[in-house]
Amino acid sequence: MEWRVVKTGIEMFDALHTYGIGVVVAYATNGPVEVQDEGCSYRLSCQCTAVPQATVDLLDEVFQLPAPEEVLRMEQYLPSHASIPLAVANLDGLLAALFTRPDVVRCCSLSSLLHRHRYDPSVIERAIASVRSICTNWKTVTAREVPFASPWLGELLKDYDAVRPRQPLPGVIRRDEGITVAMTLDPSLGYASRQPRSDGRLTWKVNLTIRSGRFAALLAYIGAMRFLRAQSVTGGLIAYSVPVAATLTLHPESARLLLWTRDDDEPEQALVLQALDLMSDRSHPQGGWKALSYQVLKAQGKQQAIALSRGTIDLTRFERLGCCPGEQVLRYWQHLLSLPQSARPYEFQHLVDALVTSRREAWEAHLFEVARAVLAQTASKKRNDQGARLRLYSLSEVQEVSAAMESPLPTPLSAILDRKDGTMRFGHALRQLRQQSPSLAREILEDLESIRTLDQLADMLTRAMQVCEVMEAKSPFMITPSDADLKALLEDVERFGAHTIAGLLRLLSTLYYPPAGKRPIRQKARRGAPSSLNSLNWRRRRAALKSLPSQHRK
Repeated sequence: MEWRVVKTGIEMFDALHTYGIGVVVAYATNGPVEVQDEGCSYRLSCQCTAVPQATVDLLDEVFQLPAPEEVLRMEQYLPSHASIPLAVANLDGLLAALFTRPDVVRCCSLSSLLHRHRYDPSVIERAIASVRSICTNWKTVTAREVPFASPWLGELLKDYDAVRPRQPLPGVIRRDEGITVAMTLDPSLGYASRQPRSDGRLTWKVNLTIRSGRFAALLAYIGAMRFLRAQSVTGGLIAYSVPVAATLTLHPESARLLLWTRDDDEPEQALVLQALDLMSDRSHPQGGWKALSYQVLKAQGKQQAIALSRGTIDLTRFERLGCCPGEQVLRYWQHLLSLPQSARPYEFQHLVDALVTSRREAWEAHLFEVARAVLAQTASKKRNDQGARLRLYSLSEVQEVSAAMESPLPTPLSAILDRKDGTMRFGHALRQLRQQSPSLAREILEDLESIRTLDQLADMLTRAMQVCEVMEAKSPFMITPSDADLKALLEDVERFGAHTIAGLLRLLSTLYYPPAGKRPIRQKARRGAPSSLNSLNWRRRRAALKSLPSQHRK
């Protein structure tokens, strides 16, 4: 059988509304329910041939809540523990969804509830009791909407006919008249007192609900119970998030993993880490997420919370990076963003900005930040914990991530990465020079930081070429830029400026260049420096090898 849910354009609510229907049908049929995003609507399907005769009592099974002892046992769980009891996950989602209501304990998540329990031993029992009371009231209100002697599930699914589904429409309602929807399900549902003109309702407290679609508000709360999560972050802010699926398989026990407080993180950093966790194998086995919809709330004590920001993180970019070498980058970002503030090797603001907005300029700013951290390392810094976490990006990783980012115009780095000669060859030579002679390379790279004019850059590059020629006598595999490379680099200088190219050379010197295929077999080291004739012979040999097809090289 199939059903269809028409979207309202309120993204978080539409996703939760659909997930709620899928969870209820999965409970009634005791089987999987497939969810498919079709643009303006969601399509749900299952293997059953007839609607089960389920009554409103099915909600008692759906809204199962834990005992206080089960919640207290969660203090022993690690934040990454995946085997969370379903009743505990239900409580976490309902705490997030009901956070703005005055008749519940104001804890946005299970993590916040456990933290508050340290100085208020009765808070867990009171939170469970208040949530259970609201669920009981929802069941009572729902029962009033069902005609006498009619199965509730059949009445519910009439609004989601696959051929003629009913369009959900918002409306106003008093809290005691039915089930209202809160701004925690979507910031668009928040009630604002400021209006462009007076309508006489400023003293009449009203709330939103879904008029067309009798059970839409209830279903959205069921979806929130399983997939809405709230996370406390720095500054007393709360990051709410809902994963939006392109395809998803729902089971009766389907639920999103819990989130734990991250007091050191800005909201955007915590949300990016959530997005990376969603794309990992442990939390993404039965569906394809296309986005992470979020909002950031400001908690104001006993006053009503306010929404500060909202947005969507596109997860399809991470899907494109899901193959090697992009998969290694995703794992590295996931590890990096999960570090505490004291263990971070550098600031993450540019990286977070790049992953949230997909701007190539922010990604390149992050690369420059990593390059500065690498070049500022000393021998003592490399031995400490933060220095050990400095990981170099490879050239292929930079190219793959840059291609996934958006930019209306080509940036200097993207233009240079497309060529193998010129600036790229100088950057490759400086990287090898850092390995062969760190002291000489450090002097050159430090001087590059202060480059402002073309003459200064030309003198520095000439000096670098001379050092590379000397080092080539010791290592025949050392890359030495040619006069043609210098000419191509000067063309880049004329296009982008001397200071920009100098900064790019520092960046390129910190990239990791993985070998293509097998490494060439090095000859045994000879005593003494080779003569100029031997060096010339090595150059001729390398040129002859390059002219041969790859299958004939030895």
